[in-house]
Amino acid sequence: LRPSLRILLLVDHPSQLPVLEASAPSAPWDVFIKLDVGSHRAGVSPASDALHTLVKAAEASPAVRIHGFYCHANHSYGGRTRKDAEETLKIEWDSVIGAAKMLPADRTLVCSVGATPTAHVVEAFKADAPTNIKLELHAGTYLL
Repeated sequence: LRPSLRILLLVDHPSQLPVLEASAPSAPWDVFIKLDVGSHRAGVSPASDALHTLVKAAEASPAVRIHGFYCHANHSYGGRTRKDAEETLKIEWDSVIGAAKMLPADRTLVCSVGATPTAHVVEAFKADAPTNIKLELHAGTYLL
């Protein structure tokens, strides 16, 4: 399928990289590094040494190219107020931007955040994104 469509993968552990390397791709896989921002379902903690290890390993791997950083605050659905949603979105934003700063500032990256509760407050969220960052807001049921 790769010649006909773009496939982006999520990785959250260095042990996944040798699997991608063994697939002998004709071009590196574009990957998001998945961050755990509190749901504890998947991803690497943005405040951990494990994130630094993963970024370093991904940068060294000939089989992957870091496309950006991704997180999903599934636990945001437990919030009950606008303030709860704003606080959760801020955690997501700070996490992906902090991770992106591990890479050169002249490299374009996509930082993907969001859930339906936080999408409702995104207009209140004002952040100075570095010029190399493209923000992607993913919020599944928000559109419905």
